Amino acid sequence: MPRRTRLANERTYLAWYRTGLTALAVCVGLGRVVPELTDVDSLRYQIVGAGYGVLGIAFIAAGFLRARNVRRAINEGEYA
Repeated sequence: MPRRTRLANERTYLAWYRTGLTALAVCVGLGRVVPELTDVDSLRYQIVGAGYGVLGIAFIAAGFLRARNVRRAINEGEYA
């Protein structure tokens, strides 16, 4: 397979990774920063922040699994 196919797979994986890291940053912002800056009940923000943390980890894991499957298919000369 051409090198550009492999590079496209890497770019797609990095996009999944970047999205996961963004969700993790939102997790920290909602769970820790916002409650310290406001005088509100922090439990609600921590729950929503934890949800974004789980979402971020899910994005990173899904991107990794997808990239691995595509890489395997490319090496075998097939489509994922």
